[in-house]
Amino acid sequence: MKSLRLFLIPLLLLGLAGLTGYWLTAPDDTWAPEARIGETEWYQVNWHGDAIGWASIEFGRTGGQSPGYEVIQTTRVAGQLQGQAVEFAHRESLVFGINPPHSLLRATKSVRETGFRSRLQLINDESLQSSLYQNDNPPRHSTGPKLEFTLDDYFASRRWLSQAREEGNELAFPELDWQKLAVINNRYLVLSAPKLDQNFYEIGVGNSEAGWQGLMKFGPGGEPLGFTRGTGMELVRTPVKPQMVASQKDLYFDHLVAIDRPIGQAASVAGLVLTLTSGDGHWFRDQPGLAIDKQGRLHTNVNRTDRLAAGDTRQYLRQGERYGNRDARLNKLARKLVAGTDNQTEQVQRLLNFVSHHLREAVVPSSLTAPQVLDRQAGDCTEFALLFTAMARAVGLPAREVSGLVYLGDERQGFGGHAWVEVAIDGKWTGVDPTWNLSSLSGTHIRLGEGETGSLAMARAKKDLGFHLESVLYL
Repeated sequence: MKSLRLFLIPLLLLGLAGLTGYWLTAPDDTWAPEARIGETEWYQVNWHGDAIGWASIEFGRTGGQSPGYEVIQTTRVAGQLQGQAVEFAHRESLVFGINPPHSLLRATKSVRETGFRSRLQLINDESLQSSLYQNDNPPRHSTGPKLEFTLDDYFASRRWLSQAREEGNELAFPELDWQKLAVINNRYLVLSAPKLDQNFYEIGVGNSEAGWQGLMKFGPGGEPLGFTRGTGMELVRTPVKPQMVASQKDLYFDHLVAIDRPIGQAASVAGLVLTLTSGDGHWFRDQPGLAIDKQGRLHTNVNRTDRLAAGDTRQYLRQGERYGNRDARLNKLARKLVAGTDNQTEQVQRLLNFVSHHLREAVVPSSLTAPQVLDRQAGDCTEFALLFTAMARAVGLPAREVSGLVYLGDERQGFGGHAWVEVAIDGKWTGVDPTWNLSSLSGTHIRLGEGETGSLAMARAKKDLGFHLESVLYL
């Protein structure tokens, strides 16, 4: 089952990054950081209307031998997740130079979660020096190109919004990507401007194939009001620090996609025929293994004929940062597991056996790389899918992470968000589920997309959908 990790915590930080800056800019757009030292913005974090925590943005000045302006973003969330009491605390600190152009000097990202703590330190001098500390493991150090990022860059989007903007105005602004340790450009578009019946700007942020990553609201002068997600998450501006009151609802189980009749044992389901009681069927169009008939009914587990395109092999074998950058230990282990057989079906089963036994199911809201998952030996479905994909690619099996819905049994009578993998076996895409060690999928897995696009589609779709069960085809 998919935790909130891919569509809650990172998006809170995305929201904070976009909401900063107005309060550091005078009305005439004059830069005056000294006048703003000590100011703090507070936000209440809501999930489907329930308060689950708070977030803040602070601006100050550091002392010592290397003084600078410091921006601190903090997020605290607590509640019940998949039956477990959890609490997440994320803190980011960026220190910029005192003198123009206020270049980034150093940064720290700290994460404290149930059973896990992490600290990433960056020193941005002639090159970028990074040090990662996780639990009691030895630190990992690396060196990379210097980050060309300034305080002006950090607040550029808000300075832009402090001026009158018309619908359709669009710009891209630099932002720090903590996972890539690089500066990326994020897209901002004015979707609507203040008018008689609306006293705020609505801004789309980070457009992707699944839609906008977030919608921000700002007052007529550019002052931040809040940040919302189609997934059910929102940040709401408050005048004081919100109280930390954990929601009594389960952040996962109390927000399932309901179905009006029990389906039965999922493993015995070859396919389903469903109609929508709420929501839009566009989520299911063009998804392999799904079909929509002339009556608008959804058919699952339709016979798949899609094969790996000749030009896509390299893409689905790539081992980038998320998959460990060809981590020697992970690759050696993967090759050892499949040694002695060239049969790709057997290779897939061996990797499934290893991942499903090596990892313990646990709520893991952090963004981990595959080698980190291998070390931690725990995760939710996202980590199972990540580790399997990395190991499959390491042995030459093209693979991709996918997201969608899965039936959680008649006791809950609903579908929850989930992640699994598609692997090309002898050139044909085949769905497998490392979390439950399934080398084939039943008709209760409903695909919504691959990669980040699939994760966002899953998060958005499950908020609005409801199913009526027309019929079940059993094995």
